Amino acid sequence: EASLGALFTHLKTAKTTVAMALALSVASGKPFLGKYSVPSPGPVLFVQEENAPWMVQDRLRKLAWHAGLIRKSEAHVRARASGDLARKGSVVVGLDFPDDIPLRILNNHGFDLAEDEHTDGLWKACEEFRPKLVILDPLYLILGDADSDRVVHLRPFLKWLLRLRM
Repeated sequence: EASLGALFTHLKTAKTTVAMALALSVASGKPFLGKYSVPSPGPVLFVQEENAPWMVQDRLRKLAWHAGLIRKSEAHVRARASGDLARKGSVVVGLDFPDDIPLRILNNHGFDLAEDEHTDGLWKACEEFRPKLVILDPLYLILGDADSDRVVHLRPFLKWLLRLRM
């Protein structure tokens, strides 16, 4: 059954990494954290607005490798080139990610639940992709100008997300 959940904790406590591990488990059917079975695997849509693409790829590569979904040869690491978004002196990681793992990631596109164009796009993507799991990370960055400390400001977004459940 469709439900709505949230993961809250202090800053810098690996919330995104845990959310990515969950996304990978649901998409692949592999046990979450190597321990908890996934009773209903399926497509996952992950909207990530906080971390740079190279960081998301790096974390995803490590999680996929740890879960046994990719081999070392399927990760391509190269030095940062001029124009890459990665920090100077860092590396860029590319993945030959398995085609049979239905995981879509929208990373740093300025997604905003206060914008009709964005909510319409998310709704359409969910109708077409039929995800079992949608992750919006982090919530405070996708709420437009809403005060995330005031429930009265969050209520319209949460009501919309409840309608998104299919």
